[in-house]
Parts: sequence; C-alpha cells; structure tokens
Amino acid sequence: MPRYLRGVRTHENQGIPLARRQCAKISLSTPTRRVDVAPRSRNLNVAAVPAPPPPPKPIRVKPATAEVFSTLFDKAEARGSVPWVNFEAALAELGFSVIPKFGSVFTFFPPDDMSIQKPITLHRPHKSRIEGHLLLIFARRLNRLYGWKQETFQIA
Repeated sequence: MPRYLRGVRTHENQGIPLARRQCAKISLSTPTRRVDVAPRSRNLNVAAVPAPPPPPKPIRVKPATAEVFSTLFDKAEARGSVPWVNFEAALAELGFSVIPKFGSVFTFFPPDDMSIQKPITLHRPHKSRIEGHLLLIFARRLNRLYGWKQETFQIA
C-alpha cells in the first residue's frame, strides 16, 4: 500500500479510497434465484382506505354565492380571484359555522343537515384574496371532503 494511503479507509480488497469509489465499476450484487412461495391470504382492511364522498345533491344558492363557487371550481386557465369575505359569506349561506382558531386560520363546521359532518380548516391568504394556486388547493380540498364541483351549485 502506498504511503499516502496508510490510515485511509479503502474499499474491500481493491485499494481504492472510499472517496473515489464512485468512479470505479464494482459489482456488489449477488445472484438471486426464484423461490416459489404459496400465495398467502391477506386480510386487507378495506375500511382503512377513505371512500370518496357520495355525489352531492344540487344546492340552490344566491347568485353571489354561485359566482364564488363558479370561480373556485373553474377549469379555465385564466381563473379570477375570490375575496376571503365573499368565500366566508358563501359558506355561511350554506349553513357552515365559521370559527377563527388562531391568527389567520379558520375552521368551517358543516350544518347538521349535511350528510358529511367533517369540518374543514383553511388558512386565510395574507392579501385576503383567494387567487392563483390557492384556488386550486381550496377547490380540491372542498371536492375531496364534500364532493363539491362547479355543477353542484345552482342559482335559486
């Protein structure tokens, strides 16, 4: 072993310093063989996977509320923006209770007559306008939790 490599850890039986090991072509794999194993019956817990919410019935809302949800669930490239106050008012019209948690975090509790009784917690944007990627995030979360789409809301 050269004098400059004394005390330096080297790769097994090759004398290659560990720092230069990436450059060397070393095969560390071992040959494998196929082993036939009898299939085991697995007890998969299907209840652990959350089921998608059932499709909601159409909800009759005021034109201002329909506009909020239309902007929120719009699939066009150029989406608008929704003021936080209008979003909060739209959920309040649907019967949601708005509870501020801390700072700019709000929890919306659904009304008792809704089939899905899960609250949703959202962070109010700093400019108090829901726009850009936040529109997509809010729409996706509302869709996953309540099954809402643009077609769910109809003008009364």
